[in-house]
Amino acid sequence: MKSLKLKVCGLRNNITEVDGLNPDYLGFIFWGPSSRFNNAQHLPQTKGKKVGVFVDASQETIGAKINQLGLDAVQLHGRESQDFCAEIKGLGVELFKAIRVEKGNLRLEQLRGFEPYVDYFLFDTAGKLPGGNGVRFDWSRLNNYALEKPFFLSGGIAPENQVEAIEYAQKHPFCVGLDVNSGFEIEPGLKNIDALIKLKSAIDENA
Repeated sequence: MKSLKLKVCGLRNNITEVDGLNPDYLGFIFWGPSSRFNNAQHLPQTKGKKVGVFVDASQETIGAKINQLGLDAVQLHGRESQDFCAEIKGLGVELFKAIRVEKGNLRLEQLRGFEPYVDYFLFDTAGKLPGGNGVRFDWSRLNNYALEKPFFLSGGIAPENQVEAIEYAQKHPFCVGLDVNSGFEIEPGLKNIDALIKLKSAIDENA
C-alpha cells in the first residue's frame, strides 16, 4: 500500500494544532469572498508545507504573498491559463492546479498542456464557489486518468466517507493524496481536531 499525502485547506484559526497532526500541506485561502479568507500578515512556523490558494489573482499578488508569508506552494483554483501556470511555477514554488469537475464530460486530455508546469492536479467539485462547497463528485470519472502528473482528490470528503475516499485513492495509480476542508471543521476556518486525528490515523493505517 502507498502512503497518501494529506492537505488540510481553509485554515485560519487553529493552525498550530492542525500542524501538530503532521499533514503534508496546510492550505490558506487568499480569495476575499471565501468564508475561510485568511488576511493574516504573517503565518506561524509549520512542519507542513504552506499552500496559498488563489482564484484568478495576478502574478504580482501571488508573488507578494509568497514573499510575505513564506509560502512553499501555490494552488490556482480559478480559470488560470497554461501560460499563467508557467509564470507562477517560475516563482520557485510547488504548484497545484485545481480542476472543478462539472456535469458532463471531463476532458482529461485537455489538461495535458498544464503538465510541464504543475506538480499536482487537484480535482474538486464544481459549485457556487470555487472550492469549499462540501459536495462530492463521482470519483469514478477519474478512473481513466492517465496523465503523467499525480493528483489530489478533493470535494466533499468528510468523516462519513473518509474510508471510501482512502480506499479509492489507494487503488488509483495516480492519486497521491486527499485534500479536505469543510467536512472537517467546526465552523469556517476552525478545524475539527478530533475528526482530523481520526482521518490521519485512518490514512496511516492504510499506508
